[in-house]
Amino acid sequence: MGTRYRDKCRGFSYPAPNPIDYNRGKNWGCTMTPNRWILLLTTLSVCLSNSVALDRPYVGAQNGTLPRAQDAVSFNHARLIDFIATMSQRVGIAAVLIDKETLQGFVTLHKDAPVSKQDMLDMFVAGLRDNGAMLVKSGTVYQIVPLSRGLGEGVEAITSATAILPFSRYSGVQMKFDGISVSQFCAVIADMYATTPIVISPAIKGGVTLYSSAAITREDAYAIWRTVLKNNGAMLIGSSGRYEIVPVSQNLDPGWNVITDQPPPPMAYGMRRQRRSVRPEELESHIITRIDPILRQAAGQPKLTGKVVVGIALNEQGELDIVHVYTPAMPPLDEAAIEAVKQWRFKPFIGSDGLPERIEGLVTIVFN
Repeated sequence: MGTRYRDKCRGFSYPAPNPIDYNRGKNWGCTMTPNRWILLLTTLSVCLSNSVALDRPYVGAQNGTLPRAQDAVSFNHARLIDFIATMSQRVGIAAVLIDKETLQGFVTLHKDAPVSKQDMLDMFVAGLRDNGAMLVKSGTVYQIVPLSRGLGEGVEAITSATAILPFSRYSGVQMKFDGISVSQFCAVIADMYATTPIVISPAIKGGVTLYSSAAITREDAYAIWRTVLKNNGAMLIGSSGRYEIVPVSQNLDPGWNVITDQPPPPMAYGMRRQRRSVRPEELESHIITRIDPILRQAAGQPKLTGKVVVGIALNEQGELDIVHVYTPAMPPLDEAAIEAVKQWRFKPFIGSDGLPERIEGLVTIVFN
């Protein structure tokens, strides 16, 4: 098999290289042995890792802490979404909602250290303004919105670093959503704060982009949820421990009220098992009662066909916690699918340890 060298540091062996390959370095005044090649490559990699790359933005620390404001700033034709995510960290904003209309554009910006927090904010505001956007705050919620929208009631433009509220690090949760539907976002938050059982109307449209550079408090996360609902013409209503998210234009049935106070506190972590995602066939096998959808159409209209994917979550008793449209078809089909699925009944899921489980999954409703 030929001569083999052994790496004493890593404990493995490898075939000896051709002597001609590593003796080509004799014109450097030395013989390039395998160890010398390793030393040379290691030195080069260290030098390259310490160099400043101007073709990508600084993305901040990976452990959830905020970078220091006085660090240098370098963007070279960076995407606006990357610029927003980075600069919101640098000025001390824990979480920011981003309007999808402001996600187009690029930023080129270079600034050597030291940079004060106010200078950092000025550069942030200027970069947004050049792309037709602005940073605003409503209560404790920060948003990036189009300049053309203007300032509504209770909304202020952020131009001074003193207007940025301090936050408590590592208290709460860190959330990042990249263009998910409002329905899916509401399902996540409702589950997080035990605002269940809840049915989310298929009439709620829109998307959510949220960057959280550090852990945010429960109160701030709930305020973000309320802002998302308001921005998308929706409201949270409740009746006798049940909840729904519906359009603000919807008339409320007797006994239902708009929820404006804080949701009930969630169970302490560790006391409630995490939801397990199950495959559609496993979910189907636990259905006890299935109600077929009823599609109401006027006489003479062509029959509508399509497929609606509904997301559901069950508690330990097999009861529906969350029902929402995961993949829509068209409004009449979406509404019929939700009305049917929220009447389904399931037998509880039992884990391998013999204890009941909380699960989530998808069911497909086909209209043909």
